Amino acid sequence: MKYIIYLLPIFIFANDLDFDGVDDSIDKCPNTPFDELVNKDGCTQSYASSATYIFQVGLTQNLSQQTTDTNLYFAYIYKPWEFSISTTSYTMNLTNNVDVKDDIYMTVGYYKAFENLKTKLSFGTRVFSEDAFKIDKIANYLVSLDISYDLSNYSLFGYYSYNFGNGIDSYQNLSIGGGKNLTSKLYSSLSYGYFDSTNQNISSITLYNSYMINDIFYASLSYTHNFDYDYNQNSISFNLGVCIE
Repeated sequence: MKYIIYLLPIFIFANDLDFDGVDDSIDKCPNTPFDELVNKDGCTQSYASSATYIFQVGLTQNLSQQTTDTNLYFAYIYKPWEFSISTTSYTMNLTNNVDVKDDIYMTVGYYKAFENLKTKLSFGTRVFSEDAFKIDKIANYLVSLDISYDLSNYSLFGYYSYNFGNGIDSYQNLSIGGGKNLTSKLYSSLSYGYFDSTNQNISSITLYNSYMINDIFYASLSYTHNFDYDYNQNSISFNLGVCIE
């Protein structure tokens, strides 16, 4: 499986020679300069913003252990490229002793569209730290693939990630699901997730809802139930974000 993931960039980049995120088979303007935004046809879109900025804060409440995790997320999107950094503070209750760990994720993603089908291939690393402002070591690397298919008000999506490196056991995540735009501002989805590692296998379901407060602010609320993991069997996540284009 991991060799297939390693070869994915070859197949994706090979059909987009000007790296504008539009497949060459439907690109009406080949060889678009790299510093120009394009529309769905691959042609220069001069009236569009040059970049998109996303900033998000969130909380995850572990209903089984009554602990709360916090996270911060920032992304910069330019043409088909996405650069993101996020940090999550995990609060673990170990025999009544509270232990806080911080993870920092840094990823680079590449978007590609095929009419209703959208994909994003990402590479990144997870940095483990006892302190959010002090990097101790690089825990592992990851490669992931997001796929979504939109049809009218409905969408189907899938996600796969493979994590490896630096003396830790490799593990992988898989999720598939579907969603619907209930209104022009409210979106809801249901997905199944599977985590696979040497030590454990976890299945879960997630109910996710997002709401556009106005043109730039949004909020999301989700509930996750893990079938095979007693420590964090049920959790609720709330996120508040801003998207500036």
